[in-house]
Order: sequence, then structure tokens, then C-alpha cells
Amino acid sequence: MRDFLQDNRHTKVADHTVAGTDAVESASVDLAGFRGVVFLTSVGTANAGNTIKAQQSSDDGASDGWRDLAGTLVTSGSSDEDLILEVVRPTKRYVRAVVTRGASTTCESIWAIRTGASTPQLAANSVSGTQVAELHGAPAEGTA
Repeated sequence: MRDFLQDNRHTKVADHTVAGTDAVESASVDLAGFRGVVFLTSVGTANAGNTIKAQQSSDDGASDGWRDLAGTLVTSGSSDEDLILEVVRPTKRYVRAVVTRGASTTCESIWAIRTGASTPQLAANSVSGTQVAELHGAPAEGTA
């Protein structure tokens, strides 16, 4: 069994937005070599109309277009600001998240965590300007 940072690839697929009501579409996630993906985001204002769903495409939307994945719509409710959606074994190679905002609100960064890597992915997690990730195995006690 590998560790979290080796078994998964973490990518910021959409930046924080200003308040609005338009849908926020993430960049696509290439799942070649992975079992699935988890999308995570938060919205600034709770609203029962805030949702996240997944779409897929065989060619990154170039000619195949994006199609909703049945049953993937997650609704936040009137008091929840965090949205998490996991898609395992989609039938096409590329997947993206779409966040719908039911009232004027911000959408925080959208993160994609590709899961079940067929080979360790630690070196590929670095995304310029968005994250620093380290893995420490059995560290001794002392100053961090």
C-alpha cells in the first residue's frame, strides 16, 4: 500500500471566483493511469441551489463535447458550503466538475484528487503557484 501523496495526484483545476450566479467549470482531468477522481470546493454563501456535478469526454471536449454523468449531482443544502464529489471508473478518459451557484456567491478553488494511481505520482503533484506537497515516512520527533 502506498501513501496518500504517492497514490493520488492533486491538481487545482479552477481558481477562486468573484461572487456571481454563473456556473463554474473546472479544467479537465485526464484519468489515464488512475481509477477515479475526487473534486472538492467550497462556496462563500450557503444556498440550497448550490451544486456540483461531473461531466466526461473522450477527447477533452474537442469534438466529443462534455456530457453529464448520471447521478453525480451533489446539492449543498441551505446551511452547507462545502461540496465533495467522487467519480470512480468513468467510462471516458476526461472528467471535469461543474459548480452551479443558486444565489450570488463566490466559488473557492476547485481541487481534483486523482485516485488509485497505477504507479507512484509524488513528483507530478507540484502545480506552479498553487501547492507544495511533501511525504515523510516514519519521522522522528523533534522540531518540525
